[in-house]
Amino acid sequence: MIKVVTELSQDPKNVVYIMSGRTKKSLENTFGSIPNLGLCAEGGCFLRYAGKSVWEDQVQQGSDMQWRKMVMEMFEYYKERTPGSEIEEKSVPLVWHYRQADNPSYGLWQARECQNHIEEAIGSIYPVHAIVGRKCLEVLPRDVSKACATRTIVESLGLLSSSPLPACAAIPETQDGDGLSESSVSSSFSIGDSHAAYTHTVQNPVDFVLCVGDDRSDEDMFQFVNGLKLSGCEQQQHRVVTCTVGSKSSEARWFVPGVWSVLQGLQFMADAGDSSTTEAAARTSSTAMKDGDELNMAADAVVPEITAAVE
Repeated sequence: MIKVVTELSQDPKNVVYIMSGRTKKSLENTFGSIPNLGLCAEGGCFLRYAGKSVWEDQVQQGSDMQWRKMVMEMFEYYKERTPGSEIEEKSVPLVWHYRQADNPSYGLWQARECQNHIEEAIGSIYPVHAIVGRKCLEVLPRDVSKACATRTIVESLGLLSSSPLPACAAIPETQDGDGLSESSVSSSFSIGDSHAAYTHTVQNPVDFVLCVGDDRSDEDMFQFVNGLKLSGCEQQQHRVVTCTVGSKSSEARWFVPGVWSVLQGLQFMADAGDSSTTEAAARTSSTAMKDGDELNMAADAVVPEITAAVE
């Protein structure tokens, strides 16, 4: 994975982001050496823009974090009731893991019950939400998510979405002189009034978006990305590709059977970007892709302008 992500990030035509629930330190240890790679940590709480080295806090300054104590008490209760489960404290989110529980099925049942209790008892007091992920239950502020982070990224590239915007922090108006043009896309924005604006310039209009994920926390992101409109592109459904891993109910338009298919498809795109026969490869991109087709059959992936690799 490191190899193919590095190859995609090195292509000046691409903007690559990895969206993860992992901590900043964990992502830096794994992907920090890859230049021009954007990172999103803790499910959208922190964002490091592609080409930058500084992390931006996506949680609104002054947010009340008293909810953590109440959630921790509730997690402790369910941990005692579910042998083998454990609690993880991140910078912002709290996560209850039941992957190692003696009875995973019982762990899932407990997670759903705990989710309801948190939404009713804590979510009615504090602006937080509980998300059932892969063998875990994560609680974090409502104004941060992978969907919110994705909105921030695509707006920095001058893209707009027709889907309802996720419930994120408000974005202030751009400063004088900022704007969009046909030859150069530029957008200044910030999440919350306390954050400095960041400008990302794209020399050519974005003509392809790929968003891949395998977790329930990715569903809002898929819904948002599905509404993206790429200027001057016909057959938008083949230019904005959302893909989940595994055959299941999802907001994603396509799926692949496993992680190996994702890596195979990303390598296909990396190889196409390195090819000297770009014009011939681009002609191949008119091939239609049907629901359930393998990712590496999506010839629309050739020479993408932006690839969002989601963990």
